[in-house]
Amino acid sequence: MIKKLCSYILVAFLLIFSFLTLVDAKVTTYERTEDNLGVKSSVKVTNENKKDILNTPKVDEQEKVYDFAELFSSDDIDKLKESIAKYTDKFGMDMLVVTIDKNNKEDARHYADDFYEYNDFGIGKNRSGILFLIDMDTRKIYITTGGDAIGKYDDSKIENMLNASYNYVKDQKYYEAANAFIVSASSKNIPWILIVVLPFLVATIPTVIFVHKNKMVRKKIEANQYIDKDSIKITEAKDIFITTNTVRTAIQSSSGGGSSTHSGGGGMSFGGGGKSF
Repeated sequence: MIKKLCSYILVAFLLIFSFLTLVDAKVTTYERTEDNLGVKSSVKVTNENKKDILNTPKVDEQEKVYDFAELFSSDDIDKLKESIAKYTDKFGMDMLVVTIDKNNKEDARHYADDFYEYNDFGIGKNRSGILFLIDMDTRKIYITTGGDAIGKYDDSKIENMLNASYNYVKDQKYYEAANAFIVSASSKNIPWILIVVLPFLVATIPTVIFVHKNKMVRKKIEANQYIDKDSIKITEAKDIFITTNTVRTAIQSSSGGGSSTHSGGGGMSFGGGGKSF
């Protein structure tokens, strides 16, 4: 009898623990009302964006992982939070991961921008940071950048980051997709000029050193270098024009990549891009 009772208590405990774990995994949101929109004074509130603000979930901006679509396990969320904390310590910029299964906005870009802007994400007065959205409703992944992150992640880098996550999300490996985003965002950007100049320097410097050390004979390119000045005497000299030949070489210019930007509903500038899956 006591054995049975202990078994029942254990089962009940496990059920309660599982329930509590499930509840903890859900995102906590707070109410927005007409009288209290729950945005900072820096956000420009207008008749046009008030509805968007009210339709944007208000969350605790310290959480950093907002799994509305419930694509992650509790362990996944803990690991993502740990990686995000390392990113913030290293780069001094905010980072968050959001998943949704219902999009009440115009598209994934508007959801990502509104979520970032109306929840006061971003570090410093420029509100620098980056957001990764998995939108299961519109079947799109989207990256939003704000503040200094706009310059750090240009259009080319955004495309590479999306590609790093694409195959995972397509295969329903959502934690791996989010983790690939964090890894890609944490990798260092190499300026394009170094990509061009560095190989040239690596190839040229050893050659210059070799030539200098061996004092290689220079090719004679003028006629007077072959003449013994004491063996010939010129009594008369004339300049006669024969012909001319001009060679023109076009110099091609190139420029590095840039960041496309747009304005959010509250006046904040954003960069970013998305990819359907």
